Amino acid sequence: CSRKRRATILKSEPVLSAGEKVVIFMGRKPMVEHWAADFRKRFDGATGWAVTGDDSARERDRVIDAFADCSGPAWLIGTGHSIGTSKDGMQCARLGVVAQIPERAIHFFQWTGRFDRHGGVGTEIWIPIAEGTQDDREVTRLTAAFGPITQFVNAPELVAMAEKLDGVDDPTLIDS
Repeated sequence: CSRKRRATILKSEPVLSAGEKVVIFMGRKPMVEHWAADFRKRFDGATGWAVTGDDSARERDRVIDAFADCSGPAWLIGTGHSIGTSKDGMQCARLGVVAQIPERAIHFFQWTGRFDRHGGVGTEIWIPIAEGTQDDREVTRLTAAFGPITQFVNAPELVAMAEKLDGVDDPTLIDS
């Protein structure tokens, strides 16, 4: 986890330096505060929040609203289970990090779905994998849950998007 923390800090540095926002999803509560302490030390010019399931639903909503309304560089670190589902307001982040891989594939999709919302800024989603650790096994397990990448790319919504990009859905292009 410390290797991923250092890598995430380095990845977050240019984003926060540019006045943008970063969201980091963790899997475990103790790691949230540990990472938040490092972010507070490293990025003292940025506003930051740490959120876990120990915070009330009202407090979590307040923090996400404050994050979304923040006009300068900001970071938000929380457990995916506390803020990664049914929460709107993180689509303003330029960088979204899934630092600890969730146990279930559906959680992965819910967490990353926080950035794909109306008013989004085109968030880069980054999943750091520490080679030679439990991460390798987790990636294999998750990939098996949603299939090889060739099946994933052939999802109906992605095929429709590919047709638009190829121009095959525009009859005037086909006719010409």
